[in-house]
Amino acid sequence: MRLVPLWVCLGLCSAAQQTPKVTLDVSETLFSVMAAANACGYNQELSSANPLRNKIRAELARGAEASPEATSAREQLCHFYADHRQQDPSRDLPQYVSLALNLGEPPKFATLLSEADLPPDAAYVLGFVPLLQTYYERTKLHAMWQAHQPEYDQLVAKYHEPVAKMILATEVYLKQPMSSYVGRKFVVYVEPLAAPGQVNARNYGSDYFIVVSPEAGSLRLTEIRHAYLHYVLDPFTLKRANTMKRLEPLLASLQQAPMDESYKRDV
Repeated sequence: MRLVPLWVCLGLCSAAQQTPKVTLDVSETLFSVMAAANACGYNQELSSANPLRNKIRAELARGAEASPEATSAREQLCHFYADHRQQDPSRDLPQYVSLALNLGEPPKFATLLSEADLPPDAAYVLGFVPLLQTYYERTKLHAMWQAHQPEYDQLVAKYHEPVAKMILATEVYLKQPMSSYVGRKFVVYVEPLAAPGQVNARNYGSDYFIVVSPEAGSLRLTEIRHAYLHYVLDPFTLKRANTMKRLEPLLASLQQAPMDESYKRDV
């Protein structure tokens, strides 16, 4: 995994500030999980996908037919994928994103947490991991990753400046420099194998992650900003839980409002 820091220090950066808290990145683990999903019927928004996605999907199809062992590995993987589909197709991918963010590097894909501590959606598809290990080996996914990593790196280079400018503008507005976020990180993963219209944001403890795919030649900066605002502002609300509780009576007036249900239950 290679981290590209988003350097947006205001003025001179101290030595302590040289440790990146906000990064733009790609991940072979995430690539492997997304490749497996695409090989097994994850077809959302193919018509508007980055050309690289269809290119890799064609290679995945050829790789699965390269040997009986590879074909068998894909069949077993896809049987699991089919058995764990959600009623809402838009919820199929998020559970595998959660899983990927909680796995270590290939080829082992070891879980970073105990099974009891995994997010519920990741735990639901944990049985995917041993099948992914076999699929990764028999279809030579590592070689495919190495072949396309330069193209992934080009995407990171392309989007580094607009994301960095957005982060800087947000910090100037909030007057809250990232250098103050000791022991925390915010990572933006660029993954063209995901549907461009779907953004997956997660926070585990003090670390925040967002997985985005290019759409019409750009990233969804509004969604990245939204996730970044959570990263900056969530600690303030957590430190002031009792004060926030005093606002709960206001929720009664929001019950009929045309807004997401979560805002009607949680101040």
